[in-house]
Amino acid sequence: AAADTGPEPTSDSVDLSPLVGDTRRTTSPELNLEVGLRRLYKPIRRSEFYSSGFLTEERALPLGDLLGTVTPLQIEEVSTRSTALLFARVAVTPPEGASYQVGDTLLVVTVRREIPGYGNVIEPTGLLRVVDVSHPQNVAEVIASYGPVRNGQRALPAEKFNDPGHVRPVPISDGVKATVLGNRDVQPLTGPQDVVFLDRGRKDGVALGDIFELRQQPRPRLGMANVIDEAMATVQVVHVGESTCTARVVKIIHPNIPPGTEARQIAKLPS
Repeated sequence: AAADTGPEPTSDSVDLSPLVGDTRRTTSPELNLEVGLRRLYKPIRRSEFYSSGFLTEERALPLGDLLGTVTPLQIEEVSTRSTALLFARVAVTPPEGASYQVGDTLLVVTVRREIPGYGNVIEPTGLLRVVDVSHPQNVAEVIASYGPVRNGQRALPAEKFNDPGHVRPVPISDGVKATVLGNRDVQPLTGPQDVVFLDRGRKDGVALGDIFELRQQPRPRLGMANVIDEAMATVQVVHVGESTCTARVVKIIHPNIPPGTEARQIAKLPS
């Protein structure tokens, strides 16, 4: 791999392996962590914050409706086209009793499965900017796409993204302990950049950019070698709710990460 040529990473392919070290070596985890945290790592991107999704935490969200694409400024002519392209204009209606204003940013989402006790999985597909509210069916422009933006999806006001910038993570020794609730996407194995949900959030001191290490719990297995306490993956928090958070995988060692896997907070961004 090429050596670092400057103080800041310039691409999304920054090597985050120093955060958990090279598993082929026997150096101490503490030393590996210290070495890794001396380097700048990939900062939180605006697109990650908005695209990664979150859990509803059993709240009633202010969900509006995406009705479809429109002929420019002709709201009466709502198309049956299934997918809206970037910069296309779409018709949206706010939830009952609410209204949008020109310039509002809306997150387009699909409401997915329920995780009992933590609400539904919200999977974003894009961002809209409201451009016309002169009709009951407002007009908005697609300004970002994270997946197919389709008729029948929902819209809600987008949260503000407070960019932490290019900062160094600070190691901590008494971090929050959490549990993996599951992957955002239903799949048998977990890979780099996949999204997982943890059962700790803002009320527990979790913040954007926090680093968690996912670890196996030691346990005996009948007729097989015992499971030992070892790192499975490293994840970075990209969205924080009140009692849950969303994290992206930045280093994977063992791809079979079931719900219930322990997560330990090992670093935070300076406040």
